[in-house]
Amino acid sequence: MSNLENHKNIHFLSASDRINYGDLLFPLVSKAMFESLSSAEFKNYGLVKSDLSAFGAMPTDSYKVLQQDLTKHEGNLVLGGGEMFFPSWQKLYAYINPLYAKINKPYKIMKIEERLNIARKMLSYGKVDLPFTPDIEKFGNGKSALFFNSVGGVLPPEESSRYLEVVKTALGKAKHVSVRDNRSKSYMDRIGIDSTLVPDSALIMSDLFPITELEKKLSLDLHELPKSYAFIQFAIDKSPKDLKTFVEKLEITLSRLGITGLLCPIGISANHEDQVALAELKSYSKNFVMVEPKNLYDIMYLIARSEVYMGTSLHGMITAYSFNTRFIPLNTKVTKLMSYCDTWTKTFCAGCTDFEDVDNVEGLYNNWDFDASKLALGEQKQKVYDNYNKMVSNFIA
Repeated sequence: MSNLENHKNIHFLSASDRINYGDLLFPLVSKAMFESLSSAEFKNYGLVKSDLSAFGAMPTDSYKVLQQDLTKHEGNLVLGGGEMFFPSWQKLYAYINPLYAKINKPYKIMKIEERLNIARKMLSYGKVDLPFTPDIEKFGNGKSALFFNSVGGVLPPEESSRYLEVVKTALGKAKHVSVRDNRSKSYMDRIGIDSTLVPDSALIMSDLFPITELEKKLSLDLHELPKSYAFIQFAIDKSPKDLKTFVEKLEITLSRLGITGLLCPIGISANHEDQVALAELKSYSKNFVMVEPKNLYDIMYLIARSEVYMGTSLHGMITAYSFNTRFIPLNTKVTKLMSYCDTWTKTFCAGCTDFEDVDNVEGLYNNWDFDASKLALGEQKQKVYDNYNKMVSNFIA
């Protein structure tokens, strides 16, 4: 990684204003990378001003501050993180503000909000149609450069007529668009947007936060952890329909493998609520250990040190992959997990296992090909590094 010349400020925008493990990783990884490649100042933004530093995250300035900053001083706007191409202001604000989510739950109220765009006007200056797919010419003073760093998402069919031209115009003005899976790449090709296929940027986390460094950031008492365990997680809306049967089957499988089930929430924000789903699982059995993470490094360390990660979180899976730990993604209905596996891991992990097929976990565990995963990991990390270099080489100076 060579150090490139000085550039104008790097304005980084992501959904890092809520406690969702994957979203909190993106600014940390990108700040480390951009500071190694440029002496430009890194500034972090979300929809709202937040300070989740107690959870190990970077504070965010608000979307309005971002607009003000880019009006005064043009710079490089980098969009980083997950399924961020097309979510609306309403959907994203509902993740952050439970009261807003509750008020807008009734269908009639939701339709009024969509017509009046209250969230958009409240959170921005009303010029940007989609918060994470901004038209750079309507953003700030219109002289900044826009970059998409290994993001994902496709426009839902019901939104196509409303947003398709907005999306095409915005993406067409970006200096660099990189996407993280074949599903997103196919969509970009279909709407005529030139894009690069790159693994998720968080894949390099094990290089930036090796185990020895993680141990210094932990709030955990390591003596209280099981010696050998499976890290288990799922979101409330992605949990098993028949939880009792799943628990019974999983107990038998883990007993045969000689490991303990460790339950740990990753997504705590609205519409994720892993802690609720896992607490219900724990109520069916005393044989599982529940851990409440105090910061994101607890989560990273627990996954890295596990014998296997089992869950519905893409970034839980990517964390395991980064540290060359076994992973068994759960629930074939989680499209982004299935697509990511199809794009990057199918030589050693073909995709998700459904909850009712938990009997298959023992075979997947015992037949895990560490050599194949390590080889693929090295090649894919290099693609992430190359993508950061390509972005910086196109920054406006």
